[in-house]
Amino acid sequence: MSPHRVTRRSFLRYAGMGGAALVATLAGCTREVEVTREVIKKETVVVDAPKPTPLPIELMHWSNREAGKDEASMAWTGKALEIFHDKYPDVKIILENHAHETELVPALMAGTEPDLMTAEVDIQSKIANNLLLPIDDIYEPIKDDVLPGTCDAATWDGHVYGLSEHTAFLAMLANNDVLKKAGVPAGTFPATWDEALEVYNKITAAGKGEYYGCGLIGPQGS
Repeated sequence: MSPHRVTRRSFLRYAGMGGAALVATLAGCTREVEVTREVIKKETVVVDAPKPTPLPIELMHWSNREAGKDEASMAWTGKALEIFHDKYPDVKIILENHAHETELVPALMAGTEPDLMTAEVDIQSKIANNLLLPIDDIYEPIKDDVLPGTCDAATWDGHVYGLSEHTAFLAMLANNDVLKKAGVPAGTFPATWDEALEVYNKITAAGKGEYYGCGLIGPQGS
């Protein structure tokens, strides 16, 4: 058997083949790796937030009626509150009775006043002292339904501060027999306060304690 001479060229050729076979073998043994791409899609969804449930509103209303002494008026007020609460179930009005001069006025001065109040004819003195707030925004939509003149006592500098709860029309009455005894012509009524005072004094003198010149209605303490 004759020996084969391995030349440099043949060595490189065989070595290259072996290297190729090694690379192929390594490639064949390598596990195929699967690359998975996860795509996350984000969507923006606009959801209307639920409207909060309105909390009940409580309003404190002070009246100056004495319990048990003004039952008819209190019954009317109670009926009005019933109608109001049926129409506005989220608003609760709490009605309390407090003396006007000894409780309400001090509360106004101290800043502990109620939300609403039943005022007397001297309401303008409270308005002038900045103790009350105007209600123009409430009055404007309903002013055509309000009897003209009934809010004049609660109107100050063009602003309305209150609505009339009830309206009374006053008139001067005279007893002609009483006027005759006092020397005043029957059917004669004074045109000024000075004339009125003069007539009242004559009637009082003629009455000799049985009757007096005039009876006037005024607030407590007047």
